Amino acid sequence: MNGVEGTPEQITAAMLGVHRIVVVSDASAPSALTDRDRAKQRVLRAHFVRCSETEARGRRVTVYQRRRSRSE
Repeated sequence: MNGVEGTPEQITAAMLGVHRIVVVSDASAPSALTDRDRAKQRVLRAHFVRCSETEARGRRVTVYQRRRSRSE
């Protein structure tokens, strides 16, 4: 893949616009190191619930579902 990642603000807005997020990473990936990575982690912690996590062949696939609001 090739491209330019958005700013932390753009990433936050994009993540808040969806109901499910699938994260594919190295199983031994380090914790968030950049402002962009920290923004992703903040949004996931505050607005999403981890539904599943699978590791295979050195990769981790994690599925997050948007938390239900109190009004739902």
